[in-house]
Amino acid sequence: DQLLFVEWAQTLEWTDWLKAIAYWLLAADPDGELDPERAASYGVTFRTDRNGDLHLQGTLDPISGDALKKAVEHEAQKILKTQQDAQEQDRDADVLPVRNRRMIGLMRLVSRGFVRDDGTVPFPLVNMVMSQRVAEALLDDLRTGDDTAGDLLDPFDIDGRCETITGIPVHPRRAWPALLVGLLRRQIFTPDGKTAEYSTGTRLFPGAMRNALLVEARGTCATPGCDAPFHWLQADHIQPATNHGPTSVANGQILCQPDNHAKSDS
Repeated sequence: DQLLFVEWAQTLEWTDWLKAIAYWLLAADPDGELDPERAASYGVTFRTDRNGDLHLQGTLDPISGDALKKAVEHEAQKILKTQQDAQEQDRDADVLPVRNRRMIGLMRLVSRGFVRDDGTVPFPLVNMVMSQRVAEALLDDLRTGDDTAGDLLDPFDIDGRCETITGIPVHPRRAWPALLVGLLRRQIFTPDGKTAEYSTGTRLFPGAMRNALLVEARGTCATPGCDAPFHWLQADHIQPATNHGPTSVANGQILCQPDNHAKSDS
């Protein structure tokens, strides 16, 4: 075997030499293709910091590892292409570092893999708890670029909550993607913190659909005689999503915040 190694070293390029050694190890290993100690090392571990950040560490077998790497890199490359195209239109547009693109790519794969064939999911991957006051401030911040929602956070005020259902605080700016695409459930509390009322899932109108409704409404509330200012206006379902009403332009209307709340309370 030593003479064989010398011959390989003299005749093979470095990468080919490494591959030849790997094949030799597979053939020479007395435990066969996979020893018990190596098999036990495969897996993934999670560790959550106090601030909610999740640390992943894992080791995969060669086949699983190659499959995961290719899938993540494929998604990361699509993200890079999208960001490079945006940068051609706007030089100030950011291109994320490769590790960030890989993280987003991995999350895309996780989200898609969790969806059933009919487009539904068995249960929410994430449950966020956000007060209405923080949510409305966040939506205004997305329009103005301010950070008023972050200023409202208060661990001792029920109107200042923004956290996971497990109690981990989350800055509203981190939570806005979930707010825009997730299902919403309303929960009303009594002054002593007990649940008075709760609803099943509803969905926010996506930006383009909301804008279409605003164009139809010409920037006014659908309630006759209401002259509420534009920044009070909200897109809402005519037939509630809780009653199987679709999130569509045909089932949407523009109401000001007070009239929308009055409709919900009636």
